[in-house]
Amino acid sequence: MDIVSAYLAGVLDEDIYIEPPEGLGLPSGSTVQVVKALYGLKQSGRVWYKKIQAWLKSQGFERTDSD
Repeated sequence: MDIVSAYLAGVLDEDIYIEPPEGLGLPSGSTVQVVKALYGLKQSGRVWYKKIQAWLKSQGFERTDSD
């Protein structure tokens, strides 16, 4: 199991645009759409939690009230 890469495997469910880093060859002032979770995005943790929660539920696990 690759936990480090699992965090980045989440697909974002909303549109997020960022300025591209220098060196990509895109004109200045342009933006790119982020499709997959990135470290530093506030949404990345939530996307990963939704994915792991759905998998655990499909395996028969249930969340307790103390969570």
